[in-house]
Amino acid sequence: MDYNSDNKDNKTIQRQYLDQRLKELNITPQSNKITLQNHGESQNEVFFEADSYGNILINYYNIHGNRAQFRKNGNKWEERFVRTRIKEPKPNAKGEINKYLSPRGSGLRPFFPPQIIQKVKSKEIIETLFITEGEFKAFKGALHNIDVIGIPSIHGFYDIEKHKNQRIKVLHFEIEQLIEICRVKNLVYLTDADTLTVNYEFRKEMTNRPMAFYSAVKNIRQSLNPLLKRGILQKVYFSHIHSNFMDSAKGLDDLLVKFNLSHKEIVEDLYKLSKSKKFFTTQDLSGADYNWQLVKYFGLNSVKTFHKVYADHIENNKFKYKNAIYYFDNEKVVFFQHKDTEQFLRVGGNWYKIIYITNKFGELERDIIPFPKTEITGDYEGFPGFLRGIKKYDAFTVYPNWTGEHQSQINDSFNLYSEMAYKPKQGSWENTYKFLKHIFQGYASIDLATGKEHNIKGDTFSVFLDYLTLIYVNPTQMLPVPVLVSKKQGTGKTTLLKYLAEIYKGNSTVLNNAQFQTKFNRHYITKYLIGVDEAIMGADQVEAKKDKERLKQLVTGEEAQLEDKGVNLKKIPFYGKILMTSNDEDTLMKIDEEDTRFFIIKVPRIAKEDKNPDLFKELKKEIPALLYYLEQREIFHKKKDRFWFETEDYLTEHFYKLKDATKSPLEKAIEDTVREMFFTFLLPAVNMHPAFLLELINKNRGRKFQITQLKDKLKNVYKLKHQKQRRISIPIKWVQDGMTKKEEIYYEKFRLSYHVYDAVDWLTESEIEDHKIPAKKELPIN
Repeated sequence: MDYNSDNKDNKTIQRQYLDQRLKELNITPQSNKITLQNHGESQNEVFFEADSYGNILINYYNIHGNRAQFRKNGNKWEERFVRTRIKEPKPNAKGEINKYLSPRGSGLRPFFPPQIIQKVKSKEIIETLFITEGEFKAFKGALHNIDVIGIPSIHGFYDIEKHKNQRIKVLHFEIEQLIEICRVKNLVYLTDADTLTVNYEFRKEMTNRPMAFYSAVKNIRQSLNPLLKRGILQKVYFSHIHSNFMDSAKGLDDLLVKFNLSHKEIVEDLYKLSKSKKFFTTQDLSGADYNWQLVKYFGLNSVKTFHKVYADHIENNKFKYKNAIYYFDNEKVVFFQHKDTEQFLRVGGNWYKIIYITNKFGELERDIIPFPKTEITGDYEGFPGFLRGIKKYDAFTVYPNWTGEHQSQINDSFNLYSEMAYKPKQGSWENTYKFLKHIFQGYASIDLATGKEHNIKGDTFSVFLDYLTLIYVNPTQMLPVPVLVSKKQGTGKTTLLKYLAEIYKGNSTVLNNAQFQTKFNRHYITKYLIGVDEAIMGADQVEAKKDKERLKQLVTGEEAQLEDKGVNLKKIPFYGKILMTSNDEDTLMKIDEEDTRFFIIKVPRIAKEDKNPDLFKELKKEIPALLYYLEQREIFHKKKDRFWFETEDYLTEHFYKLKDATKSPLEKAIEDTVREMFFTFLLPAVNMHPAFLLELINKNRGRKFQITQLKDKLKNVYKLKHQKQRRISIPIKWVQDGMTKKEEIYYEKFRLSYHVYDAVDWLTESEIEDHKIPAKKELPIN
């Protein structure tokens, strides 16, 4: 195998792009060469060469003909400054295509062609110096006797080191040295033929590109002020290739290649420095009013001027100029709409503004606040018709749709719910799974590697996994209220509230007890996920009852009243899901007989070895993966009730403990007495009138209860139906029959109104079975 031949072929391939560019620009090996002096010996180098990938390496040299070098922050040694022209540039993550790469940390510096370096060495006078964007343009121009240097971008003329602590751009020190050494009198900033063009796109700000060119020209002019004041420079010009060459010869190098036979004419035209020329248009910026001159030239002083300058690119389309949208009606430019109208809305007769407030994580969160019409009019008085562009709605509403396309308008109402901040994406949610298992415990599990679930009906983890799925994929479904309780600190229950609020960021809130109890509810009633942290509903009986009634109405209601200061009551749909935490695990709230809407979980403390100070950050990262999983999984518990689950599926052991712990003394006395009746007489049902039951209750008690109290409990707590007066028998004691010697129940007969007590309502199934209480066949009445 001929290795030399292979190497030769590889070098040829590597040089293809370089040779093509050099040939196009007529850059010969001789003109590409520069001779350096190294310890008294001559050494030849080149400006342009190919790397092993076929890209073009552009070697920079300073004005004295030495290799350009830079030193990264903190580095002891200097590195060579080489820019790379990518052979086949590809878009980055933002879709941007960068054709050139500079060494990281190198900053900006000017490119000096060999002709300029030679003139600096000989201190030859340069009457007029041109600065243009791009190394090839400068090199090609210099080949045709144009005194020109290149900069890497339209803003690449300034000195980074000098600019660090200054408000204005400072001219790069080597350009300043060049001007002083070669006694430059005129400086011309030269740009391409596409200078006065815009890339039309509806709703895209059309002034961005003109503003970039305007600021570049203004800044370079400003940076030359010290040289003008010192009399070193006399004139400053801004010039660009005529726009009609945009498609054929955009840059100086293209112009000289395309019109090769006329290059002398091009050079002469460039040096005229007058406004009316064949190839170039030029502005004299030497006067004090150069800034206003540039503003008008780039069409930035008014929309009328802007349209006149860029009409060929905008045509008759609507276009955005300084955040407002206009169109040309064949006679004049007409205002259509301002971009800021999207920040406002009118609901009914009231005006509002959509604002974004930075939270403690540095993230923006949306809020909608009342905003006076007079303030809007005053702020946008220069835009007649601004108010007409603001969207108008009849009312506020809420409608959740987390897995579909977000709708900001529902019929003629404004949807207060915002779009989901997180989008589902397949990935790992191992930390989230571990955390949720700690909170909800249970015996159910998930194999995260396969996604296979082991669910158990009524298991606390299975129930919550379905709950989590339902609030995401079926957000209008009524659901029970998860309540996390624990006396201990460091359980993670507050972290869970904050985590769920993060998932529904913008549509969620976490309240303290006082914020939930306040009369005005705008801060939470329009939210989807409402967390109440460290809830206390048992401190005061009257207030506790009010809080609990409010909670019950929210959980079971389909509508809510939006109450705010200075605003009339407004009825809106309510789909909110409420979650609570509390340190008061024994007496958080009074649980009545009908309270079957609370999914109460006693949360253990996180083990010391499992504590993670960065847990919340890790949970946030896994939100997209969790949403993806929830979107794919099948709900385990089938819908059985208005709260989806069968009641017994989510009524936990701690629910019953809390229910028992929060019973009043009279309730406990009633239940103990009635249960004792069943255990004593082993009957499936017992009839008693209230006075008889009260006598039994008060028989051995120091504290005596009143008949009115008892009747209230029987009616409102135990929901016993009052039977009309009739003759009934009440069991009193066991007695022995004189003949058979068998024990039998002795009854006393009464003619009174009464209640029926069924064993199945007061005893558990196991208690009925253990005591062998027979099934009820008929009422024991005589």
